[in-house]
Amino acid sequence: MGGVHPDFNQENGFKSNGYSFIVAGHNFAGGGKSIEHVITGLMGAGIKAVIAESFSRLQFRNAINYGLPFITCKGIEAIAS
Repeated sequence: MGGVHPDFNQENGFKSNGYSFIVAGHNFAGGGKSIEHVITGLMGAGIKAVIAESFSRLQFRNAINYGLPFITCKGIEAIAS
């Protein structure tokens, strides 16, 4: 492993820039695994909620289990662009 890319440092993080939620598109956090790392990583980065067009079912359930609000908003992709 070559270490951490310089763009991914503490000064460029969500917390240090005052961001507390993510607006995303279709099938946010999609994938076939039911690992909780996606959710715990978001929470560790200071994210308090995720608003997206849709979510993968597994990660949606994991978010509920960990208490991280995943909010579905149809048409958010069009609004964000």
